[in-house]
Amino acid sequence: MAARRRAAAAPAPPAQNIHLSFDGLAELLTGAKKTNAVPSPKKAADYSHMPKLELVEFCEHYGISAALKLKLEAICVDGPHALCWISNEALRTEGKLAISELATLRDAEQRWKNTHW
Repeated sequence: MAARRRAAAAPAPPAQNIHLSFDGLAELLTGAKKTNAVPSPKKAADYSHMPKLELVEFCEHYGISAALKLKLEAICVDGPHALCWISNEALRTEGKLAISELATLRDAEQRWKNTHW
């Protein structure tokens, strides 16, 4: 009984403020910010332990077309280990990749990373 009285007499812990941000919620719900852009890969990850793979082998194993392989060779990409350091913008402008080619390439790159991660 004494414990109940002490608990009732003890001050309540101070309320903590909770901050919520709804930035971008309206666009998300309405789909207002739809874009054809392919998201850039995360640059913070360390891919240095990933095994190097020649571009020819990468393209054969992950179903990269001969035309896309030629575009990658033209900008001196030597394998998937180098792709994480090349921005989507550079691949689109300097590499002259179509949006679908970029998506195919990033998909293959991600599957390669998942296989060896």
